[in-house]
Amino acid sequence: MNDNNQLSTSDAETVLVVEDNPDLLELAQNLLTGLGYHVLTAKDGVSALKIVEETDSIALLLTDVVMPGELNGPSLVKRAREYRPDLKIIYMSGYAADNIDVENEDHGIPFLLKPFRRAELADLLHDVLGS
Repeated sequence: MNDNNQLSTSDAETVLVVEDNPDLLELAQNLLTGLGYHVLTAKDGVSALKIVEETDSIALLLTDVVMPGELNGPSLVKRAREYRPDLKIIYMSGYAADNIDVENEDHGIPFLLKPFRRAELADLLHDVLGS
């Protein structure tokens, strides 16, 4: 990363953001784009899983934990890892990690409490992706 926490365009990694709130989805997309990442978005777990199945270049899945529909965050992660066992994951939620139901095997997955700041997101992405 260069001095202002941005990747050069040629080094851009792809992040898939899954968020059911359209305003928060747009905010996350803008923050990630501003940090130099290529961003794909999905409004629910089913849509996100389809993107994971069809896209090899995803470096990281940034997913809300609590989402309506067939696949919440932990269910999405479990299914996505069937296709991409090496996929990096970050959970995000407006609920503290202690107050949400995250499966036991997911306790090692980094957690980002919403609302988050650009610097928090940048630091966590740097830690998880090593870039």
